[in-house]
Amino acid sequence: MKVFGRDPTVSAVGHLGLLLAAALGCWSPVAWISFPAAAVLLLWLPGRAVIRLWRPISELPGAGCVAVAAAMVLMPIPLDWLWRWSNERLAVWVLSSGLNLLLWAVACRNPVACAVGPKRPIRYRAGLAGLVIYVGICTFGSYWLPEAGGRLNPRPAHDYIKHHAILWSLERYPLPLHSIFYADESATPYYYYHYHHLLPAALRKLTGDRVSIGLAFGFSSAVLAMVFVGTVYLLAGTILGPGRPGGALLAATCVSVVGAWDIIPVLVRMLAGRRGVVVLDSWTPVPWRIHNLMTQYQWCPQHIAATLALLLSIIWLRQAPRSPGWLLAAPLLAASLFGSSVYLAMSIFPAAAIWAASEVWRERAARRQLAAAMGGLTLLALLLMLPQGAGYAEMDARFPGNLTARWDRFDWALLGWLAPPGVLANLLDAPWLLLVEFGLPGAAVVLLSRAGWSGLWHDRGLRLLILASLLGVAAFLTVRSQHSPIDYGFRIAVMPTQVLAAICAGLLVDGGLIRRWARPWSKPVLALGLLLGLPVGLYEAPMMAARTLFWRTGDWSDAGAVRFLREHTSPDAVVQGDPVRRVTLPQLTDRRVGVADPGNPHVRVFYPRDPEGMRRVFSEVQRALSTNSSAVAYEILRQAGVTHVLAGEPERQRYGSMSQFDDRTRFDRLYADDQARVWRLVETAGD
Repeated sequence: MKVFGRDPTVSAVGHLGLLLAAALGCWSPVAWISFPAAAVLLLWLPGRAVIRLWRPISELPGAGCVAVAAAMVLMPIPLDWLWRWSNERLAVWVLSSGLNLLLWAVACRNPVACAVGPKRPIRYRAGLAGLVIYVGICTFGSYWLPEAGGRLNPRPAHDYIKHHAILWSLERYPLPLHSIFYADESATPYYYYHYHHLLPAALRKLTGDRVSIGLAFGFSSAVLAMVFVGTVYLLAGTILGPGRPGGALLAATCVSVVGAWDIIPVLVRMLAGRRGVVVLDSWTPVPWRIHNLMTQYQWCPQHIAATLALLLSIIWLRQAPRSPGWLLAAPLLAASLFGSSVYLAMSIFPAAAIWAASEVWRERAARRQLAAAMGGLTLLALLLMLPQGAGYAEMDARFPGNLTARWDRFDWALLGWLAPPGVLANLLDAPWLLLVEFGLPGAAVVLLSRAGWSGLWHDRGLRLLILASLLGVAAFLTVRSQHSPIDYGFRIAVMPTQVLAAICAGLLVDGGLIRRWARPWSKPVLALGLLLGLPVGLYEAPMMAARTLFWRTGDWSDAGAVRFLREHTSPDAVVQGDPVRRVTLPQLTDRRVGVADPGNPHVRVFYPRDPEGMRRVFSEVQRALSTNSSAVAYEILRQAGVTHVLAGEPERQRYGSMSQFDDRTRFDRLYADDQARVWRLVETAGD
């Protein structure tokens, strides 16, 4: 990929011209001009300059993909610093433009030409392009289709409940986060691993908030997913060499359209009379569930961003293990990973410590100097992570649950029945469970020969990936989270393992790296493994994106009232519907609610300082919606900070006619149709 012009001077001038055009384009009143300009300013130019500064990386074929990955991993760090002070559009523009200008000026002192490497055959490049585009369409579609053409539907990924809440807060306020789910404690400081969310938030700010939260988040998530697949292809390609492009493409396939063998237990469930599922990995109970990467792209891109930071570290380690650039790169990559996913950091950082200790031990000649350098890098990384870590600590102190090594009985246990529920039982069932949950890549881990594993282990960068993978699997099988019933916890710690296993699958293209006993039937295993993993990409992924086209939910039938709240009420309005069934109301209206269900795991991300107070308001609001007394309803809702009430299909089903709101001395009806009504609490109620 041509990243820089063959003439470095011409390249520098072109870079500056693109920078100026993008910076000016952000101020266009037309969103289809300002949004692409903002994307270039945030997601392309910073990484392009960083890669240009680091000569060994700039000479890597595929450096364009690494440039976008670097921008997506590193740009949230200065954006986080800024957002702690201001979230104004001008401030975001000055930071983005000024940082790009500074990087350009420094990069001009290190002119490099474009990387010219052997091109892979066109069929493999076309295959990669098809994979990347398909992943991008499915990811973007899952966020955009529910609102396309003026439609109003919740996003199929339930995690979007908190994604939208974070982006709403970033739009309205500087950090720390505010809550959209509980008006009484909206201003209480909340903390989350929000680094990835800063990218769509900044994209929106640079366009003057002319694009929706869903579109901006869908775009950044799609770009991240596409770059992740491309980065795995690039990493696998550098391991296999230019002579085996099919292996790199197979590795990319195994982190995109080919997933686990979930279809087997899903079919078993259906044959037993249980209904089918869209998300195939839901066959297993939550604590033992490993989501396919294709699912992760659409559900939790923040964890994908953290894994991408690890992959960048590995690529840069392999290309420039002793470069002075690590003095900045190591602390920044660590801070980005920590700010994107604390659970991945908790498994990857110990792996990095083991890796660093092994490097110091191997370096006999300059052991003290290397140890001192790594100690200094660790200290700098800790300083960068300190503000985010303090926020994590405050939120952890609020939550009643924590990490535990206690487990229930696994419903699908086979050998696990031989031991009491717990870690030992998990370990007994681990071989078959991991094989099903990883699919073909899991089989590749078993089939790869000792020589293949030796080659991976003796590679400096891949050794870090192996260590992170081992610790991730160990954490997944031993420790779980008690924060909420569906908390990811260490289930996402296996993401590095999923990448490593995909690379192992790519290595099987070299028949000499397959164990001798498996060589006669390796090709049928590969073919069958691909077929069993295809439903993840060819059924689940497009269904995740398109299923809202067929939904007929209460939110859909009440679309007129929901649209009225979104378009004809003040941005400071506080809306209240059924706090249980309307947990998606904030993402549909972009308005705060008086209270949402405090037991909902996505609402619990914004855990208040006074949880009993939130539960009390939750109970009282339900009483207000069900009482026959307009005076009682008014007083409860007023104390909860509510300004508008929505009564649609979900409310009628649970609370009846809700005639208490027909009292015009206390409630002013603003909207009514055959499906729903909207009232505003009058400022001064009658007696």
